[in-house]
Amino acid sequence: MRHLDVDALRFPVHFIETLECLVHSSGGDTKNLRTVCGLPTDVQPEWLTFAQFDAMLRYGLPFMSTSEPFSFQLGRQISLTSHGTFSVAAMTSKTLGDALDVAVRYLPLVLPTHELHRIDVGNQVQVHIQCLHSLGSPYDEMLIETIPFDLYQMIRLADQTVDTVSGMEAGHFVKFAHNSPFPAAIYEEKFHLKVEFGSTGTYFSVPRQLLTKTLFTHNRTTHQNAREILDAQLARIGHLHSVSRKVAQIFKGSILGKNIPDAASVANTLGLSQRTLARRLSEEGVSFRGLLEKARIEKAEELLVTANPQLSRIADQLGYSNLPSFSRAFKRAKGISPRHYVRQIKTD
Repeated sequence: MRHLDVDALRFPVHFIETLECLVHSSGGDTKNLRTVCGLPTDVQPEWLTFAQFDAMLRYGLPFMSTSEPFSFQLGRQISLTSHGTFSVAAMTSKTLGDALDVAVRYLPLVLPTHELHRIDVGNQVQVHIQCLHSLGSPYDEMLIETIPFDLYQMIRLADQTVDTVSGMEAGHFVKFAHNSPFPAAIYEEKFHLKVEFGSTGTYFSVPRQLLTKTLFTHNRTTHQNAREILDAQLARIGHLHSVSRKVAQIFKGSILGKNIPDAASVANTLGLSQRTLARRLSEEGVSFRGLLEKARIEKAEELLVTANPQLSRIADQLGYSNLPSFSRAFKRAKGISPRHYVRQIKTD
């Protein structure tokens, strides 16, 4: 899991209204909620800090019933328009695929502790959910479960000609890495799609053909205006959710072995074209090759501190054609050869 500067994270203030509705429906004191979060009771703040968001969730948990998943109870308070400009941009997209791209690109503005990555697999499109910072259980599970189900509302909105019970037949499914105290059948009955827990990753799948469906709420001008606002907001938190950081994270998770991801696969994972990926990296002052080389060297440093590092094996693991190529790359980056680096470590 990536380290984030949580003190720099900002959450939409509408989450307070969502929790207030949940607490109120259970007979709780909504004013006390704001007090616990350190918020004024008479003035609406512009945003929530991570500490306030965390305190809000912890205050709300006792007001939730244990008879059904917490994500169901939170989700009932979240409508398609709850996320403000983000919701407007998604709903006014031309197609469901465009709406999905909005979700992938702008989720950090709604839930900055999470990211989405789109991967095209045959006739399916998979959207992988990555948690960047854990709030602990059951909060992580509750938030992760709301993401695909919230987006699935958009799928049903677009799929007006298909009966809602046909989601499972159409190939919709969600897989969660965590386990649930409730059977998957409860989730399947509510959302009409196949649900699996205890998977190797957390992601949901949508048939590619469905993404071509036109949203009847499409409005080009409104959509363009909404995206301009979101782009400006995203630019302000670019240091937290930059494309270069996402690419570096992908390399970090897959740098060992001979199947090091190329630009095409990384662009696909991020839901971008190769040209857009190259342009976005250039705007951030880096290159794909440079990020790959940096990730290789960082991993090499980790491997070189082992008891008896085998340089030829490390070179092979990091995808270099031979040991001399690895040695030259390492010396360019660190100023000394791998052998001298190892000697230096042993003498320190």
